[in-house]
Amino acid sequence: MSAAQIAEILNKTFGITLDDVNGQKLDYARKKPRQCEYCQSQKFESRLAEPETLESIDVPLITHNNWNMLDESEKVRQIEKELAHNGLI
Repeated sequence: MSAAQIAEILNKTFGITLDDVNGQKLDYARKKPRQCEYCQSQKFESRLAEPETLESIDVPLITHNNWNMLDESEKVRQIEKELAHNGLI
């Protein structure tokens, strides 16, 4: 298995370990398509007209409390379920 395949699996499954924030599930894998915040277009050229800039934002504290309370067999079951849901097994 390549490093890229392992990274894809991690990106698609890691979110199950995250607690909700303000009652909302976090979209760790960014399953929503990238789109322009102004026109909602999903078409992007390989080169941007202006360079990207870094922006400081406040983010909520991310925790894994619910995941940490699971025993190993339940963690394995949850991981297998998520892998199957994403068509990885």
